[in-house]
Amino acid sequence: MKINKVDVLVTKIEVKENKDNQKYLMINLLDLGSGDNFDIISKEIELLSQLKPMTKAKVNLNLSSNKYGLKLDLLEVLEVLGGI
Repeated sequence: MKINKVDVLVTKIEVKENKDNQKYLMINLLDLGSGDNFDIISKEIELLSQLKPMTKAKVNLNLSSNKYGLKLDLLEVLEVLGGI
């Protein structure tokens, strides 16, 4: 299910490496509407140039389900609304 135009606060972004030395991002988001906190893992390193810690952004998300539970993906950053 696609969730469009969500206002979030990016609280933290970390660059990590897996056991095969491939880099990925760990992004912590706070939904400004509900106050819920989400940890998103993304292989799209180019998001690092668009998102900065402690900034507001409007994003599109994708919520999917599999046998292990729910998964939330960051599809795109629509606009950066500025810092807090």
